[in-house]
Amino acid sequence: EYQIDINNATWVEWVQMDGIGEVLARRIIENRDTNGPFESIDDLRRVKGIGPKTIEKLRPWIMVTRDEGVEG
Repeated sequence: EYQIDINNATWVEWVQMDGIGEVLARRIIENRDTNGPFESIDDLRRVKGIGPKTIEKLRPWIMVTRDEGVEG
């Protein structure tokens, strides 16, 4: 099963996710670069244009790897 790491994925990888266009993909990367890594999948809500429904749709296809190498 293919998953992307939300803290390492490029905008090109994000665009391949259902419901994520180029503008939103670039917004995710910009937010991550400006505010630091996402601590959890739910942290994606800090990105304008991503709400609970989008997160639930993406959840099976995304993961978070923190600095300690722990997946969440």
